[in-house]
Amino acid sequence: MELISPISLLVILMFYIIFIGIAIFLTLKYEKNNLVKVLWIIAVLFFPFLGAVIYLANFLINKKQITSS
Repeated sequence: MELISPISLLVILMFYIIFIGIAIFLTLKYEKNNLVKVLWIIAVLFFPFLGAVIYLANFLINKKQITSS
């Protein structure tokens, strides 16, 4: 009995990579300060899921504040 099939494992891995890729792409595109850019990318690479979640949450909160002002 398998716990998880190879196909579903591949799908989960693809979403994981896309999620981290989106966080890195948004960091490179929208962060103005190079030091902040490097720190966020290091955070996402060393703590992939947690770093990406924190960056994306921060990005969405800041984007909402900028558009509402």
